Amino acid sequence: MSVSTFTVVYIITCNGCNLFADMALVSMLSLRVSNPGLRVVAVADEASARAIKLARHRLLEICDELVPVPTPPGDGTFRNRWIKTQLDQFIPGSVLYLDSDTLVRKPLVELPRLVSELGAAANHNGATLEQQIWSEDAAACGKMGWPANFRVYVNGGVFFFKPCVPVREFFGKWHELWLSCVSSHGWMRDQPAVSRAVELSRVNLQVLPPVFNAQPAVSWEYVTEAVVWHFHSSSGVKFSFDHLVSKSRQTDLNHLTKLVSTAIKSTAPWPNRDLVARWLARKVAANGKPKPSEVYWLTGKRLLALRVIGGVVKRYVLGK
Repeated sequence: MSVSTFTVVYIITCNGCNLFADMALVSMLSLRVSNPGLRVVAVADEASARAIKLARHRLLEICDELVPVPTPPGDGTFRNRWIKTQLDQFIPGSVLYLDSDTLVRKPLVELPRLVSELGAAANHNGATLEQQIWSEDAAACGKMGWPANFRVYVNGGVFFFKPCVPVREFFGKWHELWLSCVSSHGWMRDQPAVSRAVELSRVNLQVLPPVFNAQPAVSWEYVTEAVVWHFHSSSGVKFSFDHLVSKSRQTDLNHLTKLVSTAIKSTAPWPNRDLVARWLARKVAANGKPKPSEVYWLTGKRLLALRVIGGVVKRYVLGK
């Protein structure tokens, strides 16, 4: 299967010009640079689709199609997850779904060969279940009466699927379980339901290598070789992606494309790329976890980094 035989899909819920549309624009540009032959589709609830068109958001110039989907009434998160948990019904053929807080750095041509039905990476790029499932999701599973002994707790921000009966069964279960969480506890998160749906359906899950969904906010060792960077935009850490999004509205598309191209060619997703930062990025990737001073320097907060380092040195000297 060639790279051109699947569709890359983003789900966008917005008021036409908000942060999520800008994030999707930046991610789509990274995809166009790294995988120019791919078909890119934006899926939105009807209200968001109308807002995007009325605002003439520039993502319309980058994606091949905007697909509006009718949804029940609800806030943006509800409408987004209502579509996401039934995505197979709205887009034909094989699909790579990407969250909007992603940058695609390298060709995706190998991805379809890795997946027979459904493919997703482990959450947090964890090697063990304890590293993959965080306490809030484990508690949510407990309240729903779901066993938390998953074979793997997957991340729902990047996944690939091919049309087949087990995949339809998986999406049906995912939507049903997610709606159960919403009605029982008001939880909008789709993450606990996706792994439970894998367990209850007959779908064949291929656990994707971490490079296809490298999550630098929680895992650092896969950053350099990553095919896709997934930033967990709510983590509070400011990466190069955040810098690109902040520039997106004040920058013409040609220049923004150049900025995106430079970012994805970098070995690490940091806005600071001076000589010290490049050395630190290699050090962090090798160690697997950064120190606070290293994060400050890599994100451009040099004074804070120096203060932390100075405090460590002072405590060391006084300790002596």
